[in-house]
Amino acid sequence: MNKTHAYLLERWNQTHWPYYGLNETKYLIGESFDQDIKELREKGMIEPCAGMNGWLIKIINIEKWNL
Repeated sequence: MNKTHAYLLERWNQTHWPYYGLNETKYLIGESFDQDIKELREKGMIEPCAGMNGWLIKIINIEKWNL
């Protein structure tokens, strides 16, 4: 499990909301963010989507997250 996966899983468990700000997540995760996001997209666990104030990370295929 990479840092971005762990962060999004923690946020999901707190809120059960499938959308999280891309810029905020990138700032909090740091250097490994780009590689982490690429890995999660390849696994079909997230997808980017447009929001009103910028790009969002949408959690998809919730069964793959091992909740």
